Amino acid sequence: MTVPPWLLPAAWLPGKLVVSVVIFVLLSAVMGSGAEDLMTNPLPGFLATVAADLTMMGLWTALTKAQRPGPFEDRLTQPMWLAIWGVLFVIPVAAGGTVLLMALDLPMPETMEAIADQLSHDVGSPLWWTLVLVTVVGAGLWEEFVYRRWMWRELSAGFAPVGVWLLTSLVFAAAHVEPVHVLGTLGLGMWFGLLRWRLGSWWPGVLAHALNNGLAVVTVMAGAEAEAAVPWWALPLLLLGIPLFLLRTRNAS
Repeated sequence: MTVPPWLLPAAWLPGKLVVSVVIFVLLSAVMGSGAEDLMTNPLPGFLATVAADLTMMGLWTALTKAQRPGPFEDRLTQPMWLAIWGVLFVIPVAAGGTVLLMALDLPMPETMEAIADQLSHDVGSPLWWTLVLVTVVGAGLWEEFVYRRWMWRELSAGFAPVGVWLLTSLVFAAAHVEPVHVLGTLGLGMWFGLLRWRLGSWWPGVLAHALNNGLAVVTVMAGAEAEAAVPWWALPLLLLGIPLFLLRTRNAS
């Protein structure tokens, strides 16, 4: 039986939600905490996300065992300076998303509030540093591996690059579940995917993702004044920088 490639993005979120619920129920039984408390705790939440992703990846691989994609090239196809530009340009991309959320007067997602609350306590403790590493390095590396490495490879056999870019970006954003968080991560996901597509490698996206998360941690630590500032400066940079990046990487396959 041939499994259509569109089934992966279509089934990913519903399947992951079901698996996540099962994992949280098991964790709450083992740890003696309520499922809601675990879902808003960044560390168990990250581990549960990894477990759910691995389960979905394993199920998809088993389902498509007879039609596995062939060799997949993943190497930087553009000059290094362009990759560095792409990584650093995540700063105005993230700021542009902040402008959108502020313009719509939307509240901070609950998961982000939980992380901010955790970061405001026991600064410098082993638990605090663990949270910072998970937020900055772990989340960026894992999510880029899942969406811009594994899923990108799986979908490339059935879709053109622009289709893979759009689908992985949408699934990445939808996986954040909360509507405000989905809206806030959609632009970032599209930029990470654009780096993957136009630069030929998923590693610039890993670095850009880590940089974005690191800046988010710094903003949280800076306090409410920094969070309240509207980064209007990002809009002209986006209007100029994105077309230039696309023009410079127009030879990407």
